[in-house]
Amino acid sequence: MRRGRFRGDQKKVTERTHRQGLLDLSNLEAARCSPFWILEHILQGTGPYGAALMPRKGKVPKRDILPDPKCHSKLVAKFINGIMWQGKKPVAEAILYDAFEIMAKRANEDPLKLFERAVEDVKPVLEVRPRRVGGSTY
Repeated sequence: MRRGRFRGDQKKVTERTHRQGLLDLSNLEAARCSPFWILEHILQGTGPYGAALMPRKGKVPKRDILPDPKCHSKLVAKFINGIMWQGKKPVAEAILYDAFEIMAKRANEDPLKLFERAVEDVKPVLEVRPRRVGGSTY
């Protein structure tokens, strides 16, 4: 068996995986489990090794977007998710709801109806397909 370049290489690797939480060495040494047992439980998502794995077969079900709590609209929730930057959802919600207040003051209409109409106006009417001419795509 070929050793690493330095004497402590193997220990560093196991400490690094233990520190990252990928493998719990204390449970492994206490139970004296084989690597096959660990692999089996990782794939099944049982035991001390977590269940946050992607399926190997089949399709992942599409997650349904929950409507936002204030307007109860999925379109508003999607728009908030589009505005959101670095996971700061309350900031994105505050920006949109402040804009809704300004829209309500200026137009004297329901801001949700204005928003839905604006999104409909911005949507493309027909799909533009790519056209390949020579080596370029237009």
